[in-house]
Amino acid sequence: MSNADELLHLAKSLAIQNTQTISVVVARSIVLTRFLDAVLPYLTTSQSVMVSHSFQQGIDEVLSLMDGIPTPPAHQAALLEMINSILESLKGT
Repeated sequence: MSNADELLHLAKSLAIQNTQTISVVVARSIVLTRFLDAVLPYLTTSQSVMVSHSFQQGIDEVLSLMDGIPTPPAHQAALLEMINSILESLKGT
């Protein structure tokens, strides 16, 4: 196999692996989003407050663990957008 063929094979393998990884993340995101959509309307106001508080504590823990780990700006933006969306949804219940 030539060097170019090896590089093409490696690029193809990486593309397949990355596509599969992204597919898993998207599938999980879809399920979790649908779960939130199904559960949030049934929470009482006090339950929403408790869930919001617990969620914020968990997010604070995650963010402190990630502190100092460089992540792309798109990652940070998506993370904060999702956090804020969930917190807003909890306020609306």
